[in-house]
Amino acid sequence: MTDLWRLFISVIIALSLICLTPSTHSLPIFITQITAGDFLELGGDKMGCGDYQVAIENFNQTIELQKYFAVADSDR
Repeated sequence: MTDLWRLFISVIIALSLICLTPSTHSLPIFITQITAGDFLELGGDKMGCGDYQVAIENFNQTIELQKYFAVADSDR
């Protein structure tokens, strides 16, 4: 009889943990801030692929975030 109660309690605990654990869709989203270096890297990748218009836009965003960014100026 004790094994039956142990199994019953284990099932109750397992079901309660499954039901009470939040799903990944309900967890908060952490917003990360994109830095000037990230835009510079994106621009370099786009320039390497031959998408020069998007690369110029990424370099412009780099310069907006960080003034006097020599690498972004020269790549643009």
